[in-house]
Amino acid sequence: MIRGFYRVFSFRRRNIDPLVVASVPLLFVLNPSTIVIVSAIFAIMGIWLICGKHESSRYGSQSLNWFGLIVAAYIIARLLLDFFNSGKVEMICTPYQAYLALVGPIAVGLVLVRDPLRIMIIGCRLGIAMISLYSAYLILTVGNLRVGFGTNPLIAGYVLIIFACLARFPLRSNESPWLGLLIFYSGFLIVAVTSNRIFVVFYILVFLLDIGRVAYYWIKKNKADLRSALLLGAGLVAAISAIVIFGERFRIEKTIFLFSEGAITDQSFLTRLNMWKLGLEVFYQQPFFGVGQCNIPDLTFSYLQDVQKVNLSFNHLHNAFVHELAVHGILGFALVGSFHVLIFRYIYRHLNTVDQRWSLMIFFLCMFIYDLTGTHLSDDRMMSATILVLGVFVAESGRVRHKQKLNVEAN
Repeated sequence: MIRGFYRVFSFRRRNIDPLVVASVPLLFVLNPSTIVIVSAIFAIMGIWLICGKHESSRYGSQSLNWFGLIVAAYIIARLLLDFFNSGKVEMICTPYQAYLALVGPIAVGLVLVRDPLRIMIIGCRLGIAMISLYSAYLILTVGNLRVGFGTNPLIAGYVLIIFACLARFPLRSNESPWLGLLIFYSGFLIVAVTSNRIFVVFYILVFLLDIGRVAYYWIKKNKADLRSALLLGAGLVAAISAIVIFGERFRIEKTIFLFSEGAITDQSFLTRLNMWKLGLEVFYQQPFFGVGQCNIPDLTFSYLQDVQKVNLSFNHLHNAFVHELAVHGILGFALVGSFHVLIFRYIYRHLNTVDQRWSLMIFFLCMFIYDLTGTHLSDDRMMSATILVLGVFVAESGRVRHKQKLNVEAN
């Protein structure tokens, strides 16, 4: 039956699926909810293939599938427990962390795409280049207005920057790294138009890491590359110029004053600081199982009203690590954290070229940096984009693993 399905939908395998994967960055800008739909389609296909025990499921990882189900089961069980304890229907909140269970099925569903990572890289390069140009146009025309591309600027910034990270990955082993790097750093215009300071920190840190990496290879080879030196020098000038030009948009002056004078004048920073304090206080009270996701809006509302005298409510604590400790306790934090580590380890082991591994570390660094002041687990569009990208990585890793297995058997 499944083989027949493939024959009937051979056109989809050859054309439709690769086109959808390549179009993801642009589809997100056109309608942010499309990323949820795309992730759902590939996840449903993967679940169907896994349950049908089709040979294509060999590209997945059983350990990732089972671990994802364990995480999802814990999160859903915790939400149901909150509901039965309170008796309130509104206590059934959307379990975004449970989405992690779909990483494995998405990876299996992507087997219809012949080379999913390559297709995704091409799509991200084209998409980020176009969105960066559009961002430059918006900067010139809308002034200091924060733009979210149809959604919250913070959500748009996160999703588009992780796509920019994929643009860094090499399409082939002998490709010059400058093309991917140029498109990646053009993503700074997206950071400017969405006005997310945490991504400014990310770009500065990555730029310093890239400079250090190039310097290391120069020293190792004992040979200076004049072209690379000129490009790095130009990049440094461009980075400093961009920060100076967009300083007001990034509220850099307030941030520097905050650290240099010890005066808290930035409202967003103060709000985050108080939510981190709240999260740690809650964690100390309920260290093993946490207070549950559905209690966070009321807790943040009452706490911020008492401390800052503002009527604000949030569904997360603007720090993924503090949030998971407060909401799910040590057990939930360990499950979610271990699952991310397991995914990284699986991908890192199979994407084994130097440039692939370096780009992969930059991608996970982006997630880590963002999670220090936000969390990709708090929104369906951010979570859907994350699991789709991770699914592409896992699918590619599974293909590499399968090819290696066939080569060993052939020898």
